Amino acid sequence: SGVPLITASMGPPHGWSAIRTRNANVGDIMIAPNDSLQAMRPFVATGAAELMPRVSPSGRLVAYSSDKSGRQEVYLRPIPGPGPEVTVSTNGGQEPVWSSDGASLFYRGPSRMMVATISERPAPAVTKRDSLFIDRWDRSSSHGAYDVFPDGKRFVMTRPAKASGDKPAGLFVVVNWPQLVGNQRGGVDGR
Repeated sequence: SGVPLITASMGPPHGWSAIRTRNANVGDIMIAPNDSLQAMRPFVATGAAELMPRVSPSGRLVAYSSDKSGRQEVYLRPIPGPGPEVTVSTNGGQEPVWSSDGASLFYRGPSRMMVATISERPAPAVTKRDSLFIDRWDRSSSHGAYDVFPDGKRFVMTRPAKASGDKPAGLFVVVNWPQLVGNQRGGVDGR
């Protein structure tokens, strides 16, 4: 019988993972070397709810959400530490997701999708914050409910369920779609 593991974010090879646990209905963030997950230890463990950890592509930072200020905000810290905690959001924030190059951190503000430009050196810092678009998409209180394409310009999000009680159209998953396209058009590039 141990502490329940809720979500995990794996860092790059030979790096660290960040794991959200739940103990007495409060979320904490633990870390462990990728090759020794049994060596898990506390990273951000307070009386507040720490949620949604995301290891940066470089493996040097962890972004997460915490309600320690009285509302959800996004923070980041160097991993494995020690190092300063940096506040990313300024008016509420949750669901942090890194860009593929680690230079930007996307997050959800109270009503808008936001992006923060992150500098890792000499010390972690937010150098700029921008509002991207009005966020009318589904949200989650415990994990990221969207993702960002590698180009950092497109998002995958889910629509809220209709309040009218209409039956949802369903979810379709297509695997091996490049091969399907290639078989119909003579090649993946359409030739």
